[in-house]
Amino acid sequence: MNTSVRIIITALFSLIFFFTACVDAPKEQQAANNTVTVRLPADPGGLNLLLATTGYTSEITHYIFQPLLAFDPGSLELHPVLAKSRPQVANITEGPWAGGSSYTFEIQEDAVWDNGSPVTAEDYIFTLKIVLNPHLPLGRVRAYFSFLRDVEVDADNPRKFTVITNSPYIISEAVLGNVETFPRYVYDPEGLLEDITIRELIDGADNEQLVAHAKLFESPQYSFDTQTISGSGPYSVEEITEDQQVVLERKANWWANGKQEENHLLEAWPNRIVFKIIPDEAAAISLLKDQKLDVMAAIPNQEFSRMQEDEYIKTHYNIHTPASLSYTLGAFNNKDPKLSDKRVRQALAKMLDLDLMIEKIAYGYAERVIGPIHPSKPYAHKKLQPIAYNPEEAKALLKEAGWSDSNQDGILDKIINGQRVEMNLRVITPANNSLSVNIATLMKDLASAHGIKMDVQVQELSTLLKTYRGRDYDMAVFSRRSLPILDDLKQSWHTSSDRPDGGNSIGFGNARSDALIDGIRVELNEARRDSMYLAIQELIYEEQPVIFFWAPVERIVINKRFEAASSSLRPGYFPGHFRLKNVGLADH
Repeated sequence: MNTSVRIIITALFSLIFFFTACVDAPKEQQAANNTVTVRLPADPGGLNLLLATTGYTSEITHYIFQPLLAFDPGSLELHPVLAKSRPQVANITEGPWAGGSSYTFEIQEDAVWDNGSPVTAEDYIFTLKIVLNPHLPLGRVRAYFSFLRDVEVDADNPRKFTVITNSPYIISEAVLGNVETFPRYVYDPEGLLEDITIRELIDGADNEQLVAHAKLFESPQYSFDTQTISGSGPYSVEEITEDQQVVLERKANWWANGKQEENHLLEAWPNRIVFKIIPDEAAAISLLKDQKLDVMAAIPNQEFSRMQEDEYIKTHYNIHTPASLSYTLGAFNNKDPKLSDKRVRQALAKMLDLDLMIEKIAYGYAERVIGPIHPSKPYAHKKLQPIAYNPEEAKALLKEAGWSDSNQDGILDKIINGQRVEMNLRVITPANNSLSVNIATLMKDLASAHGIKMDVQVQELSTLLKTYRGRDYDMAVFSRRSLPILDDLKQSWHTSSDRPDGGNSIGFGNARSDALIDGIRVELNEARRDSMYLAIQELIYEEQPVIFFWAPVERIVINKRFEAASSSLRPGYFPGHFRLKNVGLADH
């Protein structure tokens, strides 16, 4: 039997099985098939959300833990989850925190942990204590809580509390509300943090209990033990197999059962969600075409273009292309002597014909960006033009910066601190992202024509993040996500975040940029804030601390077995909301 005939027969049997399973099978069997299988490009490295080094952890823990508020995948607005409603907000006009604000939340009466105990304000406070513990590597998270001053619990209602800030903050509600809450009884069974207050932690308290709890919280049980990891969400962890899969199973007696019609953010339709870890894209695509995956995202652009014409794929899968709240960039180590001169960084940006790259590498599924503000945001700088391809100007800038091929070996060099240094750049890029690998490879070829040698190193994501945060690189090509809220640039662009546990791993910043970032964070007047947003974009554009490539379009396929929608919100799909067709509410 030749290959084409075999493929046709296989496809026919798949179709027969699919329709038979959905139409003729008993409801019990349909419910048993109510499993969503999702491809993950890399191992999440455990399920301790706060210690996560990749976004794949939060993609899984989204169904284990719950915040007070979450972003609606459809409207992209904040909506209640654990909380009864969005907070009551008030300006503080007197007392020690005059000029600040208060945010009063109340947790739903039905919300309970897996042991049946209620979710209370003390669990929320405990979660903040973890974030503020100076012995945990959470500087990138703590940056968002610099305005926090205290949390006061209602004396008559342990589920009601008020969070106090000492000044305005443009994204206070999102930061304070969108925190996945941890159960104290699981994550601090000995009460190590019980006698330490939020105020004491903010004031710099330190003691043996904090050290002990940090050690406990970082222990493997909170990352890999299926019997320990626990939250108020709809799913429990059934299996964690390193480099293979993570399996979630829906809780039979989840506290929010029956509330889905009144709050769709509490939807949890599948009986199981299986996250299969498949770094190799070709292997993932093969499984997809065998219908062994229900969801695949970030599909290579060329393959995605083919899929849209593939009748088999179109028969079994819906194809989604929502706008992505992300952008791809090439980050420079600005503190490396080879790259500390902005003329060198500008020259590297001018060597790339990014419009052509979008056409040839991204297959048109992208748009140019000029800075860290996503082009969909209203305060994105529309007057700044994307860096134009200009190889002659690139050569002139390198020469002006003192780079020449003095020894005629084909590589530019320069005397730095008394020694001749060659323009040899170590470029890192994630192995699970073929687009980034293609960009880095093309950059290497283009740079070579200008006397710049690039050593492209493709690394597993966990290794790349360690390399990047340790500043052991010259350039890194990867993608960065955005949220559907006002941008607080402090985590990634402020000099105070330029430390090992901070987010400014490029070493960018000066007094002017810091002042703009600090000003944006507290400016509630839209016109004045937008003016500062424009100014910081102009400064970053001039300094070119990274090459901003483009904002991609999401490339997602979802099995037609499910009623499912895509979203611009990361990761672009939400399997907990997938409803198996022909299985009613009563059968769930």
